[in-house]
Amino acid sequence: MIEGLPAGVRARPATRADLLSVVDLFLSYDATLQAEPDPLNEYLAWIWGLPHVDLARDTVLLEAEDAVIGFAQGVRDPDTGGPFSVDWGVAPAHDLDTVGGTLLTWCERQRDDREIADPIRTSIVAEDDRARALLERRGYVQVRLMWDMVRALGELHDLDVELPDGVEVRPFRVGQDEQLLYRLDETAFRDHWDHVDRTYEAFAAMMFGVSWDPSLAFLAEVDGEPAGELVAIADEGRGFIASVGVLRAFRGRGAAKALLRRAFAELAARGHERVELSVDATSPTGAVALYEGLGMHVARRYAIFDGPAG
Repeated sequence: MIEGLPAGVRARPATRADLLSVVDLFLSYDATLQAEPDPLNEYLAWIWGLPHVDLARDTVLLEAEDAVIGFAQGVRDPDTGGPFSVDWGVAPAHDLDTVGGTLLTWCERQRDDREIADPIRTSIVAEDDRARALLERRGYVQVRLMWDMVRALGELHDLDVELPDGVEVRPFRVGQDEQLLYRLDETAFRDHWDHVDRTYEAFAAMMFGVSWDPSLAFLAEVDGEPAGELVAIADEGRGFIASVGVLRAFRGRGAAKALLRRAFAELAARGHERVELSVDATSPTGAVALYEGLGMHVARRYAIFDGPAG
């Protein structure tokens, strides 16, 4: 699988039984950066459960003395195309350049072997100067800055307000709203910098997976017309806003704020102490200001890098 490994290091594909070991690898490395921990159990379980992901093909685990010292995965949905999405991590006791370079080489070869012309896309903690230098030496270029924003849910009095005129928020209806959710999501996110059009089948595979809870999905109407959507998940004991979008014609009417308030209140009622979401730091839709106005603040910063195209 990988040639030229140091003595005592072996490589193999990851299995579902390795999930917690891989999560611990990322958490231990983040701790060296004094970064706020980012639990990845739900994220990895979701990725590994997608129909186009084959762990035997798409992952590699490096081990030494029965300990995981490195991990990488490279995935891409052939039905949607777009960049070859890569996650990689190195145990803090091991050399980032050596182990990380080995993992990136494996990812690059995976992309080439699958004849993918699009670039590799990967992310690092923005303050990680060593990983940044490694990527830049290999020809990777930062293309975006993403923020994870957080709000405590202990105090919700400021969210208990009347809906704006003409705005209604209702629960998702199982068996009726799946196609509507797809249309709202696809259309609203065409303004996002990395959006790739998806078929309904590809959307359903991504959305209605292991983390899907229809009771945490909401739709907004403006003047009686479908206008926006929000999907939340319960992730590692916290609430996470997986998707929130409003059609361009209805922005500025308060629909997104109403959706978020509804979701925050529902998550709080279920005992979650905090809620998180990820946002493009340079979003053209005013998303950052919206979230700040709802009491959210930046907890983590990620730099997104694209590698050379195949």
